[in-house]
Amino acid sequence: MQSFKRYLPRDIFDDSGIDLLMNLTNDEISPIFEDCLLWIGDPNWPIAKRMIEVIVKHYPLLDGYLPRYLSYDYHDPLLKAQIIKVLYMVPVIYLQKHIALLKRMMETPSPDEREEFFDDHNDFILDDYKKYYIKSLHKDNSLCLSQYIENRELVHSK
Repeated sequence: MQSFKRYLPRDIFDDSGIDLLMNLTNDEISPIFEDCLLWIGDPNWPIAKRMIEVIVKHYPLLDGYLPRYLSYDYHDPLLKAQIIKVLYMVPVIYLQKHIALLKRMMETPSPDEREEFFDDHNDFILDDYKKYYIKSLHKDNSLCLSQYIENRELVHSK
């Protein structure tokens, strides 16, 4: 079996392997998917935005990592925020099996989550996501949350 580790970034500026990672199948990237996921951990890293593209392309592989990285006991709110950013870009129907994780974050947030995901008025910043998710199950399940956000921003800017 061929190792694709050489396509991973060597530092936060190295995006030389991103196109190659994008072209891998889910089976090929699976052994290094967690490494890819960890490269999105800081939104200030130049590589993070490009690596998010890789994660979104291979989003079904998130199944094995969401329970750990979105758990109450995982204490990296930046990575959690980045993972949630990814979840805004995947088909809504995919999220159906992970709604319990997001619901737990809304209803019983850890101290880190409360600080990162609640605004000054104690409103959960994903409430719009939750409302949209519930509505979307009765409509077009192929719509992405990112499309919803774009549409919502267009409506609010009029």
